[in-house]
Amino acid sequence: MYKQIMLWILAFIFINKSYGQKTPVFENKRHIGYINEKTDYDCNNCYFLDSIIILKKRIIIKEPVYVQGRIESDSVKGYFANQYSFVISNFKKNISIIKFNSTSNGNSYWLYVTIKNNYLFIIKQLSYSNAVYKEEPVTKICTKKINKKILKPIDFYDFFENSLDQNCHFCSITLSVEECVKMFQ
Repeated sequence: MYKQIMLWILAFIFINKSYGQKTPVFENKRHIGYINEKTDYDCNNCYFLDSIIILKKRIIIKEPVYVQGRIESDSVKGYFANQYSFVISNFKKNISIIKFNSTSNGNSYWLYVTIKNNYLFIIKQLSYSNAVYKEEPVTKICTKKINKKILKPIDFYDFFENSLDQNCHFCSITLSVEECVKMFQ
């Protein structure tokens, strides 16, 4: 049953992208609109599904959506927009990183993915943002080691909604993210 659902989702995404169709937006599995479509909907936990290939395997990502625009009285006047854009970069031969970059504030959220026994696993998460620490501008970097087998669509919020159990550090804004991470390993 799960495989049939996944095949249907992949087919749906492929057809939409192939024929220039609009990208559907969902809330709690219910279709509520399309990316870049005007709306007065008050979006809570809205998302769209995207299909990517990482380490020669296809996975689905459930990406957050928000209403871009302004609030007037009790209604929202705007349009559905991606909350993050993402890129995939190769870290090592068998490790790639999915980098979710905020479209509004410069924050970035990374998932390190590897392949073991022909399955994809998320082995680490990292996030960074601008912050102020002891009255100085800094970069706040938080990491967490995990070992989660990818069996269903990756939901951004499953990894980055709650950061209570992450290791966080502050670095000078003059250092790159990679240099800061190396300092605290």
